[in-house]
Order: sequence, then structure tokens, then C-alpha cells
Amino acid sequence: METGFSQHRSGNITFMKFKHHMTTTEVRSWCTTFAVEAVFVAAGNLFIIIVFAKTKELRGNRQLFFLMNLAMADVLVGILAEPLFVYILGGYYNIWSFNYADVLGFASIFLDMFSGISSIAFLTAIALERLFATMYPIRYRGTKNARYAIIIFTLWVMSTAIPVARLTFGNDYNSLYLWMPLVCILLLLIGTAYFAIWIKVLFRSAKRMKARENHLNVTLTILTITSLSTWLPFIILNTVNMFQPVNVAPVYATKLLHYGNSLLNPFLFALKMPKFRDAANKIFCTRRRNTAFQTRSRGDNLILETVTKRTSLERTSSQIDQRNLEIKYTTV
Repeated sequence: METGFSQHRSGNITFMKFKHHMTTTEVRSWCTTFAVEAVFVAAGNLFIIIVFAKTKELRGNRQLFFLMNLAMADVLVGILAEPLFVYILGGYYNIWSFNYADVLGFASIFLDMFSGISSIAFLTAIALERLFATMYPIRYRGTKNARYAIIIFTLWVMSTAIPVARLTFGNDYNSLYLWMPLVCILLLLIGTAYFAIWIKVLFRSAKRMKARENHLNVTLTILTITSLSTWLPFIILNTVNMFQPVNVAPVYATKLLHYGNSLLNPFLFALKMPKFRDAANKIFCTRRRNTAFQTRSRGDNLILETVTKRTSLERTSSQIDQRNLEIKYTTV
């Protein structure tokens, strides 16, 4: 999860060695692209969190506990890790004024590793949960919420411990030995879990396979495949670049793809999960109806106010005509 630069104890910021540096135009293009991606990542995952928070049925569904924490991990990418990466990247190439401090470099490395590791950790938890539910459905239904809480707490602690160890003991090279084995193990667990699920589903009687469970497995498998396809290029190129400098464009392209993993999850939620889609429609359709009702009420009030004013004017005009008529007869 290296951000593309390294923080040394001297306090100087140093970007990884590339075959060539970027031009100002290239840097502006990359900064703009990363910034736009960060906005969509933050907005998409905040949308998921809002739907979860407002829907009691989703909050009480144990199948979605890990998914909720995944959204929380991904939103950190959009609101903290990626924007800080853009700020340092542009500042390093003098695109804008840049007041570097040690804490800035440490924060960027920590947030980048923390959000990335927590994201893939919860993807692994999702895969193993689905494997357990498929292999041992009765035992799975008896799982207590306390076990979920313990697992979730452990994953967040692990996601914190790795970047802390990186910043305390690591450097450009041995940092790979801190996070790469962990990430590779998690990716292997994800692939193995879903392979086992598909084998089990393949030999299970069609009558015993519930459509809902099958649909959820397909959704989570798509989510996992996209995660693997966005992580592996970044891991491979990041490792190669440590020992043999490569062109800067592929490195930042894989970094963009790596951050993009956090962008894909909201669309998979919205498109593939009926419960989430129904909850989102219920929330926003209700808000739309309320807005329409308020607009209609304001329109009705405006019409009523106009009619009242017109009636008042007509009444005033009638009174004036009557007074004029009385004056006329009095004069005569």
C-alpha cells in the first residue's frame, strides 16, 4: 500500500525511483484524475452508509455486518487517503504551494495502508463468512452477534497495527515484508473460499439451493473478482518497482486502479443486492414524495393566497362603488 513516496527519519519526502519524472501537464492530469475518483469513492460509500444507518432491516441483518464495515473502510479512501495523496503529489512537483511536515508524510502512509488493508481484510471476512454459511448453514444461523463484534474489532486492530509497524520499523524495502505477505494471504483466502463455495453449489441439489443465497453468492463473488483484479496489478508493479525502477505512468495507473476498488463496491451494492436496492428506493422515493408534497402544498397555499387577495380586492372595490353611489344620491 505504498503511496508512491517514502517517509524517512530525516523528514525529507522522497518519491519512489522511476525511469523518468513527470511533466507539469502529466502531474496535473494525474492529480485531477485521482481527485475526481476520490469524490466518487467518498460519495458512493457515504451513500451506502446512509442507507444502512436509516434502514433497520439492514442494520439487523448479520450477512451485512462485514459489508457495512467494508463501506466504512472504503470511505476513508475517498475522504482521507486519496485526497492527501493528491495534495502531496501535486506539492512535490510544485503544482501548488506545499508546506511539508513530518506528520504529513506519516499520515499519508498510515492512512493509505490502513484503509487498503482494512478494505481487503473485510473482503476476506465476507468470503469466509459465505463459505461458513454455505458449508454449515445450521451452525451459521446459530452464530451470535458477539462473535461478529470480536472479528470486526480484530480486523480493525490488525489494519492499524500493520501501518504502525511500517512507520516504526520499516523502510522502502522491508516494508514489503510487513504488508505484502499479509495481503497475499488474504487474497489467497478469498480465492480459496469462493472456489470452495462454487464447488459446493455445483454439487448441491437445485431444490436445496435457495435463490436468495445463490444471488448473494454471485454478488459477493463479482465483488471479490473485481477486488483481485484491482489489487494484483498494484502489488506486482509495486514490488517490481522496488528492485527495478519502471515508468511512472504504469505505477500511477495501478495506483488509480487500486483506489478504484473502493469505487466499485457501491455500484455492486446498488445493482446486485435487492435488499439494499429496495431500502435505497424506499428512502429516496419517500424523500421525493415529501418534496413533491411540500411543493404542492406551497403551490396550493400560493393559489389560496392569490384567491384571498383577489377576493379582498373585489370586496374593497365593491365597498368603494357603494360609497360613491351613496355620495351621488346624497348630492342629488
